[in-house]
Amino acid sequence: MGGWAEYAAVPTHSIAVLPDGLTTAQAAALPLAGTTALRLLRTAGAVTGSRLLLTGASGGVGHYLTEPSAAAGAEVTAVTATAERGARLRELGAAGIVHAVDEADGPFDVVLERCPAATGTPFTAPCGRCSQAPR
Repeated sequence: MGGWAEYAAVPTHSIAVLPDGLTTAQAAALPLAGTTALRLLRTAGAVTGSRLLLTGASGGVGHYLTEPSAAAGAEVTAVTATAERGARLRELGAAGIVHAVDEADGPFDVVLERCPAATGTPFTAPCGRCSQAPR
């Protein structure tokens, strides 16, 4: 079967039923944010008990990072542009919401998604970690 085939034989544990109204093209994009978030968390290591700064938090990757990080015991500070997006991130477990990186009350043990090196503000604590999303 070629890469453009509509049908392929796969194990049943690798498939899911699409909700009504969701196209196959839309569904194909869903794993991208999830796997990027998983890669960031694996690269960052254990976040339990950490102060975590999440930039770009209201995007797909940010949503996938917020909930498991908070559930693991991290104190998540989410950076997002609007109050509405911040409310959703708080529902997912973010302890703090800021609208600009410079408003974040660092230092942080872990910075996820992009490193704010251009601001000149020390965001990571001594021995802190920064995981950067692939571009």
